[in-house]
Amino acid sequence: MRYFTLFFGAIVCFLLQGVIIPELAIYEVAPNIIIVFLVCAAILYGPVYPSVLAALLGLAQDFMYSRIWGGHFAVYTVITYFIGFICTDMSRNNVLLAPIFTSLATIIYNFVFIFINIFVSGYTNIIKCFVFSVLPEVVYNDIFALILFTAMLMMYNIKEHKYRHYIGKK
Repeated sequence: MRYFTLFFGAIVCFLLQGVIIPELAIYEVAPNIIIVFLVCAAILYGPVYPSVLAALLGLAQDFMYSRIWGGHFAVYTVITYFIGFICTDMSRNNVLLAPIFTSLATIIYNFVFIFINIFVSGYTNIIKCFVFSVLPEVVYNDIFALILFTAMLMMYNIKEHKYRHYIGKK
């Protein structure tokens, strides 16, 4: 049941990213709710299932909004797997993990596409791109990460507590 909830959340985030989030842009910088959701899912659920969701969301985003097929698929999947792998040994109840890993994921995601843009179009002003595009998106994503991770953590803890008597934990 918890995986169904996670899949439903992924669909909602995909729809929000395409319809509502572009309207929340400040100076043409919009948050990437898909990255925020995938990072939060990777922290809570580990590397495997969120990586599958990352692959599906990446493919869907590639087919719907991108001219480069496979870019979002690869970046989302790799970022989600590594964050889930790193967070398996950490405390999942730490709310500060979400903004830290969301910042890291946003920076990696943007640098991959900045370097693709450099090779394709020859745009070489990386510092301007970083200051005016990446840093505001990092801050924007971190705000959404705190909100979304707190909500997902409450749902995760409720489900763990609800099914705890089935698996014998106290």
